[in-house]
Amino acid sequence: MSDINFEQRCAIRFCFRLEHSATDTFAKLEHVYGDSVFSRAQVSRWFKAFSEESRLKVNHAGEDLHPQEPMKMSIEYGILCIQIVGVDYE
Repeated sequence: MSDINFEQRCAIRFCFRLEHSATDTFAKLEHVYGDSVFSRAQVSRWFKAFSEESRLKVNHAGEDLHPQEPMKMSIEYGILCIQIVGVDYE
């Protein structure tokens, strides 16, 4: 997987965990990556995959079967994700 695809996938997962919509996430990715952005359909597929993954981790009683490990990424990817999301912590 190329670095730009990995970066975009990390950003999509980050936005998903912040409960942003796929449409908003696509707009942010398009702003940052321009012509190199994933298609709108691909962003939606990633959102669906992350959603299904989350559902599989919860049993019928609503208890977490597999506690989520914190997402491991470099500082650079974290900063990139924050820039894509547009969060201003200052």
